[in-house]
Amino acid sequence: MRYSYFSFLVVVLCLVSCRENNPLSSNGSPGVIVPLHVGNTWVYQVITLDTLGDTLSVDTGMTQIMRDTLISTPGRWYVDNAGQFATVEPDGYWRLNGGRNLFLRYPVRAGEKYVCRDENGASSLEALVISKSVTLSVPQGEHSCYLYQFYNSATKGYLRYYVEPNVGIVAMVVMAPDASGGTYTSMMKELISYEIKTDSY
Repeated sequence: MRYSYFSFLVVVLCLVSCRENNPLSSNGSPGVIVPLHVGNTWVYQVITLDTLGDTLSVDTGMTQIMRDTLISTPGRWYVDNAGQFATVEPDGYWRLNGGRNLFLRYPVRAGEKYVCRDENGASSLEALVISKSVTLSVPQGEHSCYLYQFYNSATKGYLRYYVEPNVGIVAMVVMAPDASGGTYTSMMKELISYEIKTDSY
């Protein structure tokens, strides 16, 4: 009996250890900041605005993982319909633009800062993790998101990414500089629908 209790205790401790070493999404399942698999699809409403906040246009955009490919470092990369290469590693979501680029660090702490590059690999961005628990309502529904902010010192503008682990990018906001030296929201991209394959990672 004593042996059985000891064995049970060892199993419980192992399970707790595994849970602590494996980041969890809001629904409690093992999390990656952006799930990648061929066929994963995200559909967005894209709104552009002027400096007064009036809507200039409303459109629909889609990101879909089209194929995967093997590259020597680190290995498997996924290619979307815009030709963007991305992969997920234990430290987050990487892009292949002007070299390997850790774009969304994960796991991460609120207040953490790091440097990455923009989508074209042309400019350095100063990244700041503002929060790990922002509740955001978009056309698709309500999400609990990590909020990443990226500052471009060349343009004096900001990007804000709202990302839910195991779902991906829920919203993106572009804050452009205005004539007064401040910023205004020039574009918003919000999730309308998504499809994630069950074996994504």
